[in-house]
Amino acid sequence: MEPNYIEHVMRKLLFNLFGLIVVSSLTTSCNSNNEIKEGVIEFTISFPSFDMDSHPITGMLLPKRQIVSFRGNQFHAQIKKAMVEINAISNTEERYLYSELKFGSPIYFEGTISASDLNKVSIQFTDKRDTIAGFEVKQAFATSNDYGIIELWYTEKITMKDPNWHTPYYEVPGMLLAYTIFENGVAMRFTATSYSSEAIDESLFTPSRQGTSTDFKTFKNELYSVLDNFTKT
Repeated sequence: MEPNYIEHVMRKLLFNLFGLIVVSSLTTSCNSNNEIKEGVIEFTISFPSFDMDSHPITGMLLPKRQIVSFRGNQFHAQIKKAMVEINAISNTEERYLYSELKFGSPIYFEGTISASDLNKVSIQFTDKRDTIAGFEVKQAFATSNDYGIIELWYTEKITMKDPNWHTPYYEVPGMLLAYTIFENGVAMRFTATSYSSEAIDESLFTPSRQGTSTDFKTFKNELYSVLDNFTKT
């Protein structure tokens, strides 16, 4: 048998095998419409209003990364840096939220929140499209009386119901991949940098309930205090 013929057959077999591997890996996290149901997204965090050059030591202590793991209508978001750890768990369909702050004596909030607990913004959608972390994203702008105009980018490729229900951007229909939040006047800009298709264990959505249970207002004020201590140093 001709060597070239054998080489041709082997190449074809390897090509078909590679195709099967790619297809099977995609179907673990996507449905027939290429909508993603599960995985991990990594975000970078920046502080646009904070002068890193004037406060280099404080700048090194500020968190730079957020990890969001999701499956179906559940997600777990974590920010961790130095002695501070913030975790949030939500079931977006049931409007359930668990947030914990581990800094000194841990505290946590568990329950639901209403629109009156959130900063008021108005949302305007545009026709502009782009790509962030491999996702097709759409642009929107939020206008706040306190913070002006905020650019948002979101994707509707992730199959999660009302992913932003617990944020001022609850009118945005898809998962936010670039957005800004304000904690006691401190601007934190989140931008997705990568997506990984991974199977997420159910235990990640189980609250630890370590520390003292508080109401939402107390939890938010404590979080403000921690951020204020870092950024006003």
